[in-house]
Amino acid sequence: MKTNIIQVNEISLQEFQNQFKFITEQVESLKKIIEPKQKVLYLSRKDVSRLLGISYPTLNEWSKKGILKAYRIGNRVLYKSNEVDQSLIQINS
Repeated sequence: MKTNIIQVNEISLQEFQNQFKFITEQVESLKKIIEPKQKVLYLSRKDVSRLLGISYPTLNEWSKKGILKAYRIGNRVLYKSNEVDQSLIQINS
């Protein structure tokens, strides 16, 4: 990674803002590298229908309407557990 040295003397506000934006972008890109990735937990249609107390046809309809996002992995239809949790929060609100 290239190292830049910034020396602040008399600079314009615009130049300061540009440098600040550059530094902020660099910090954000480093965070993505350093922070551990969360493992995604997938739930089956059976798990989600039981968790939500709904039938398979209702689950399919909710997926079509965008209430829940379904992921086709191989020949299976799965749902991300964190997205199901968010849907539960929205439904109960």
